[in-house]
Amino acid sequence: MDSNTIQILIAMVVYMAAVIGIGIVFAKRANTNSENYFLGGRSLGPWVTAMSAEASDMSGWLLMGLPGVAYWCGLADAAWTAIGLAIGTYFKLLRKIISHGQQNGVLRNDVSTNEILKAYALFERALLYDWCLCNGNYSLFNYSQSLMPMFLDGFRV
Repeated sequence: MDSNTIQILIAMVVYMAAVIGIGIVFAKRANTNSENYFLGGRSLGPWVTAMSAEASDMSGWLLMGLPGVAYWCGLADAAWTAIGLAIGTYFKLLRKIISHGQQNGVLRNDVSTNEILKAYALFERALLYDWCLCNGNYSLFNYSQSLMPMFLDGFRV
């Protein structure tokens, strides 16, 4: 074995030891009873729970489905599939944020969540379209920061 192979082997062994060590430490802490194991001792907040649910939802697809698409159709199709998944996840999260804003009285209830989401998506596309027409001659970030409050004021209570 050459030195490069030995370095890779050492890195893999150190990584596996760290993962196993972390697993043992947290398994001892979580296995005091089954409620601690399955529910995290009921100490997890709603954001952690939501992120865990999303990660579980996406992990099967990302670990098995996306590599299958890459193998079957090629890397370009897999890349576009991943981009589509990211955009879908983004809009799913936006829908939840809008719904939460409506429930808490921050956003108007006389307009549906879907209508606000459609208007927001239209606003984003219009910003990108204008930026492309201007050949990127201005900061998209700064311009959207100045326009976004005007757009959102129409939906605030």
